[in-house]
Formats: sequence, C-alpha cells, structure tokens
Amino acid sequence: MYDELEQGGVFKNHPQLFLTGIVVGILTGKSSEEKKDYGDLIRLETYEDNDPEGIVPTYLVAINPGMTQKELARLMESYADAGIEALYNEFKSTGKVDFVKLSELGNG
Repeated sequence: MYDELEQGGVFKNHPQLFLTGIVVGILTGKSSEEKKDYGDLIRLETYEDNDPEGIVPTYLVAINPGMTQKELARLMESYADAGIEALYNEFKSTGKVDFVKLSELGNG
C-alpha cells in the first residue's frame, strides 16, 4: 500500500504517509486492533523531518499520560494502520485522496 500511494504521487515518502495515516486514523476514530511485535522497528526520530515539532506524538502522549515509548509507537502504528487503509481505499476507488471526505468519516 505504501509504495502504491507513493508511486501514485499522493505522498513523497513512507514517513509522510505514516504520519498522515495516524492523523486520518485519529480523525476517523479508527485504529487497528491487530497486535504486531516489531520490536524497535518504529524509530520515532526518523519521522522528525515530516513532523519537526513532534505534534503527533506530543498529542498522543498528552491524551495518554504516562505512556512509554513502546506504547506510543504501538498507538501510532495502530492509528496509522487504519488511516493508511482508509487512504489506500480512497485512492484505489477514486485515483486520488479526498482528505475532507476522509476527515468526515468519523463524524457520521
């Protein structure tokens, strides 16, 4: 899914898609329940170029105080999984991504 969305010109790179997926997941109120164990695969610092102020992790920690780095990575991943799936489905059905439409999914 990542590569197809990047090759379709919707996103420049994986970190940009990952962070956008998190935001879409949060806006739609959806997260993945699938439990994955990637260990230290998600290195949050690799996403700094796309979120230099750390807004996404800061927001998630603010609403989930006391969260460990591993819990934060898992939460980010769960929102990203659901958000990327929504982005991919939108792209496959329309050939583009309508962010307004996606943001309204959680309001229905």
